[in-house]
Amino acid sequence: MSTLEGLNPQDRAHTLWQGNPPYRAQSTTLRPKNKSLHIFTAPNFDKNMIVDLASTAWASTIHPMSVLFNLGKLVPARDMDDVLSDRVGWMTSLTLRYTCSKDLLAEAFFTDPSSRTKATSNGLTYQNTRIIATPRLPSNSHIVKVNLYHINTCDPSTDLLEPIENAFRPFGKIVQLRAYLSYRGTFRGKATIYLDTSRQDEVRSLPSRLYLGGSLSCLAELCSTNITPVCGYCQEEGHYLCSCTKRPPRAPCCQQCSVLGHVIDSCECPTHPDNIEAERAIQEQQQIALADTAPL
Repeated sequence: MSTLEGLNPQDRAHTLWQGNPPYRAQSTTLRPKNKSLHIFTAPNFDKNMIVDLASTAWASTIHPMSVLFNLGKLVPARDMDDVLSDRVGWMTSLTLRYTCSKDLLAEAFFTDPSSRTKATSNGLTYQNTRIIATPRLPSNSHIVKVNLYHINTCDPSTDLLEPIENAFRPFGKIVQLRAYLSYRGTFRGKATIYLDTSRQDEVRSLPSRLYLGGSLSCLAELCSTNITPVCGYCQEEGHYLCSCTKRPPRAPCCQQCSVLGHVIDSCECPTHPDNIEAERAIQEQQQIALADTAPL
């Protein structure tokens, strides 16, 4: 029997490939990421505060004399004490926390009022990035992130702001608007806004769909934590499918025979194990009865 030892490298490789094709590793080339187009930010609004909604929530619960730094992924947690003390001032207390996007938040308590003023006005500079601290927000401050889908074709840099501002005016004030583009720079009908509802006399729940007028003239779908529930059966707002009264009751389905109208415990299908045993017992009793009555 021939072996592979006597073959040259090319014949050896060809012989090995005859059984199974050679393994080829999948390409590790990553597709370019989509882009974010910044369109609008309200004046005097700290963008660092809304990198993640967790920072906004924490800024409403920190100590009244503390300030909140959103350092993103710039500063390692182990260096925070040195960075803040050297660049801002001596701190009495420091608390660190990570957001769901792994950004580092730091609550710093400065005893010296001048250090606190410096943190909220001038901030600090780290790796050529200026970071300004956010003071404690009022407890009634509430910023909602809303994603918009299925926006009509348009030039997002000029056509988005006015229709979206007018549509969301009854629900709050837009403090930031971003559109999302493909990696080639094409607008695909998706945008994100941050809505400040703290100045509303009555906080209204957002609908699941909202009409955008002007040059857009479309019904955009909204996604947020403050959305009115919509039934998937009757398409009415205010409830989900599981509690819909217009949906007919579902008939039970047997897991044994897949027939609607009964469950497996009351299944009378001949293939049910219990029914097979019962049928077998009846047949045995009939055979015994026939044997007893048979003539000798």
